[in-house]
Amino acid sequence: MKKFTTILMILVLLVSSSCYAPAEESIVEAESIEESVADTEDMEEGIAETESMEEGAKETESIAGDTAETASRGEGLAETEGIRVYDTDYIKTYKKTLNVMFGKKWKVLSTEEKYRDNIPGCPHVDTRPQQFTEWKIEYHDGDGMPRIFVFDNRGSLSYQIKYYVTDYIVEYYKENFFDVYIKDLPLAPSSYVIGFLADISTNRGDADNRERTEAADNYLKQLDTPEGAICLAKLTPANVFEMCPLYLAINVSFSEYTGNKQTFEINIMKQIRNMIDDMNRFTNYHLTAELKMGYQKIIDLYTGERDCRWTYIQGEQVYGVAGPFFEWAAFDGYKGMFW
Repeated sequence: MKKFTTILMILVLLVSSSCYAPAEESIVEAESIEESVADTEDMEEGIAETESMEEGAKETESIAGDTAETASRGEGLAETEGIRVYDTDYIKTYKKTLNVMFGKKWKVLSTEEKYRDNIPGCPHVDTRPQQFTEWKIEYHDGDGMPRIFVFDNRGSLSYQIKYYVTDYIVEYYKENFFDVYIKDLPLAPSSYVIGFLADISTNRGDADNRERTEAADNYLKQLDTPEGAICLAKLTPANVFEMCPLYLAINVSFSEYTGNKQTFEINIMKQIRNMIDDMNRFTNYHLTAELKMGYQKIIDLYTGERDCRWTYIQGEQVYGVAGPFFEWAAFDGYKGMFW
């Protein structure tokens, strides 16, 4: 009996042992399944949230589209919260100034009510949607050529005039001089032709520069008045340096050189000097501009200098006024003319 009992106990222990291990594995497997289910639920929640965001974005786009469509019909914008509405009639407000600018032969080609949607992502700027008016005026310049002046009533007319003149002159000199003389060369993206009209941007707060700063700022503010307006009906690319305090900055920058380095640079210098002479004759020797040439990378010219510069004020070549000093020299060159 004892022997039988002992054998029975051994059998029970063996059976219990064999059953215990799979049970542990089953528990682990069950926990793994639960975790997978939880992960799956999280993924489903994430997918659902993403889909919700996408739907929200689509809904926002739809609202924006409806708003823009409403704006194009001019319905209820003044009452719509968050929309800036500009309603000043610049044609009436600046009628005398426009007469001085364009002479007697000018006409309004179009008056268009416009709507611009909000520009998100810039916390420091008022990015609300805008409703405004844009006008296109046709006039004839000093050469008798028709030109179009486009402006709107969202901001200062003075600054719209400023950028219209600089863009007009820069485009002309780039197409008719820079692109003609500086072509078929390995130009770098840092090459440019830009214009400045009554700009004092360097050391504006310095005591010895205060006179320049105040005079330039006052000149710009007066551009939208009959007394301070530029007569665009007389303005041409040739007489611009006599009619307003504008100067050009031209940079001829190379990404590399071809052939012999010194020969390459000397030939470019000759082309630039020829371009300068042509521009100066074109302006009846009133050219005001700073030109420079060099490499985009840190490579010295054969002369040992980083770049080569030419500076002209009212048709005369000047020296020792490169960089920020040219801005001041150009301003001083217009003394007695505009300030």
